[in-house]
Amino acid sequence: MQEARNIEEFGRNFASDPTVKIPWVRRDLCGSKVVVMEWIEGIRCTDINGIRTSGVDVEEFIRVGVVSGLRQLLEFGLFHGDPHPGNIFCLRDGRIAYVDFGNVAQLSNSNKQVLIDAVVHAVNEDYDEMAGDFIKLGFLSPGTDITPIVPALEKIWRDSKGQSLADFNFRTVTSKFNELVYQYPIRIPERYSLVIRSLLTQEGICMTLKPQFHFLEVAYPYVAR
Repeated sequence: MQEARNIEEFGRNFASDPTVKIPWVRRDLCGSKVVVMEWIEGIRCTDINGIRTSGVDVEEFIRVGVVSGLRQLLEFGLFHGDPHPGNIFCLRDGRIAYVDFGNVAQLSNSNKQVLIDAVVHAVNEDYDEMAGDFIKLGFLSPGTDITPIVPALEKIWRDSKGQSLADFNFRTVTSKFNELVYQYPIRIPERYSLVIRSLLTQEGICMTLKPQFHFLEVAYPYVAR
């Protein structure tokens, strides 16, 4: 029944969003092994030809997907933990639809705020504050000497964003961050492993639809609000 509760909560979160479709669920028909929910008739989110043939603007669908993902993380603190192409569909009216809510995770209000602060600090290239955010998020233990970590973060960020902020992508920064884990006392809390995997999966979907896709180029107008 937990999945049914997850569906209902997602439905409430996106109830006023005309760009997102969350299926209804019949709690009265659900059991310990069965979830009865609305059938979604849509186009697989990576089927670019199908999306175009349906008349949906691909770039707008990408924007809708990025914003709905960010809302889950930064507004609701409840996010889909397995957003692979089999769980996300493009509807013929341009909405994005999610299915399979068995794997979801939550972030506290304080963690949501630290994530927002971390994005702002990254964009502003404030690496001392970024290191502080790592402590608040649990990547570093309280009291850790961040002196050697700050220049390492700076190098990762500068290498990952290339010539401009628009060039940033999660795959590059994650790869470089993994190297940092072996050099410094950094651990990745389980909930953020799920966040990272979710973001990487969604970025991969967007890059399938548009190889030149740049996450921050699409996301920053939303984050800046």
